[in-house]
Amino acid sequence: MADSRIDIKGLDKLRLKLAFMKDPKGVTHGIKDAALHLQKEAKVYPPKPAHSTYRRTLNLGKRWAVNVRRLGATVSNNTSYGPFVQGDEQTWFHAETGWKTTGEIAEDETEEVVKIIKRAVDRVLNQ
Repeated sequence: MADSRIDIKGLDKLRLKLAFMKDPKGVTHGIKDAALHLQKEAKVYPPKPAHSTYRRTLNLGKRWAVNVRRLGATVSNNTSYGPFVQGDEQTWFHAETGWKTTGEIAEDETEEVVKIIKRAVDRVLNQ
């Protein structure tokens, strides 16, 4: 899928501080929690269109994955059709039927993601 990012200002300075800490795992757990939040939002299906005879397989929702690194995470989907449903290449039909793109999800959830990570950072820095 296309690259929809949430970048947090000041993260480079935080990384420098965390490099000198014995155990920044608390921040990594916060980043994981934030990524899992985004994954949950990406899995949301819009209501089925009225009069649709298509039977949903739910494969798109099942294929969202979270990959966590020390101070970062990626939420991705490896279906071949994902970009046309929720990516930057979204077709008009999916837009009309209520599918959110990854960019829309990132934009809508930025505030919550920042709160989740900030709580984790505050816990680590106040240890």
